[in-house]
Amino acid sequence: MSMQKTNIEHSLDYDRQDIYVYPVDNLDYEVLVEMNKSEKHTHMAMFRFFKEDSTIGCIIRDLLLENPHITFAGYRVPHPLQPELQVQVQTDGSISPEDAMIEALEDMAQMFNENVESQFAAAYDQKMEDLRKSAVTHVGDVDM
Repeated sequence: MSMQKTNIEHSLDYDRQDIYVYPVDNLDYEVLVEMNKSEKHTHMAMFRFFKEDSTIGCIIRDLLLENPHITFAGYRVPHPLQPELQVQVQTDGSISPEDAMIEALEDMAQMFNENVESQFAAAYDQKMEDLRKSAVTHVGDVDM
């Protein structure tokens, strides 16, 4: 039984998102997503996300399943020590798996942006209110 070796180089600078570098032959950039279409089922594809784990996988799957044209969406992490996520998508044929995935990723980006913006605005407003209260109380403390 022969095992296929993976060409993964370990990065010397420790950063959780950059622990592994996936070398790409003759390219100046790193491939972070791969899509493999199914040969048997025309409306099915497997997406491989590198440097991701089940945290994002669960969100992507849930967003895909909100789409009424998705008949199946599932994810798995092949091995806990490999930073790779696999997401399988099957549609009813009215849209392609690629378009469904792009739509789900755009929805996720919009959801995160709105969440970050609203949290930032709330924290900013709270800090400004605290500063106003602090300034009012300090003005009364001044001896004349």
